[in-house]
Amino acid sequence: MSRSSEMEKKICSVILDTTVAVQQFRIVPKKTKPQKIYTFSNDESLNLLVEQLSTIGEFGITSRDGIYAKAEELKNSVDEKTEELKALSNEAPTLKSEIAQIRFYFENVQNRRRLDSMGQVRLAAAKEVVDKHGIRSVSEIAELEERLKLLPTYIRTVQNKLIEEQARLKRVNRLANVYESVIEGELY
Repeated sequence: MSRSSEMEKKICSVILDTTVAVQQFRIVPKKTKPQKIYTFSNDESLNLLVEQLSTIGEFGITSRDGIYAKAEELKNSVDEKTEELKALSNEAPTLKSEIAQIRFYFENVQNRRRLDSMGQVRLAAAKEVVDKHGIRSVSEIAELEERLKLLPTYIRTVQNKLIEEQARLKRVNRLANVYESVIEGELY
């Protein structure tokens, strides 16, 4: 059996104090679900404290500094996923245009067409795109087209991961608020 951290002990102490105060009618409890009968499992304050114990255990937090370190880590993760999502979202329209430019380049290079000055400018721009993606033949365009098809899936995956990280960050921030209230004696 693992030893409880000081954080867990403080929260457990507040849970015990709260249950005793309710039993002795020193405080009026607030129900989590108003339509249900009051029990300790339907007590808003107790449920909040138990959730914090769950968060401590899930994230392996053992100290007050650990809460803020985990919050910072999760905030950085949320920021990274937000940037990744922006990049993927911006990639779709760009990629579609770049595929068209790559096709234009290979059609004109393979057929050795004579181009007017505007066509030569387009060809030079297309050459930059070809070099950017490292495309050497028409067959390699399929890889870019496959990526374009899969972009919505990639975007959804990153969105889901972002939502998860935001929820985890919210839980750790809530733990920080509750723990500060426990230390300051604001929670019974």
